[in-house]
Amino acid sequence: MKGTIGTAFGLLLTIPILIFMAKLMVYGVQVSKVSTIATNITREAERQGGVSPSVIAYANSQLENGALDNKGFKVQYNRTGLVDKGGKIEVTVSGIYEMDFLNFLGTGAGTMKMNIIQKETGYSEVWLRN
Repeated sequence: MKGTIGTAFGLLLTIPILIFMAKLMVYGVQVSKVSTIATNITREAERQGGVSPSVIAYANSQLENGALDNKGFKVQYNRTGLVDKGGKIEVTVSGIYEMDFLNFLGTGAGTMKMNIIQKETGYSEVWLRN
């Protein structure tokens, strides 16, 4: 009987820990996605010489492909338009990951919000004519 009670108690402690670990893994995957997306957008802006409408469309498609567009993630730029060669381009992808670890009955009591922010800096590779 002692072994059964100890096993049940151990399972009661282990299950929340396993759920927490799974939620942290999802958080890690989202951080990795945001980092990759920010890098891809910055490289595209460097190749096109700034933040043009096509770069903005590319950024939106990257968020959509990463399934982050419907989770409130957004892309911000330090400037829009073309930039001369060597001009600084900053891309920031940010959002909030909500981890509902102990959210019993949908009350929101156990929800933790964690910010995910990735800032990438690049430099234009295009010469502009005056």
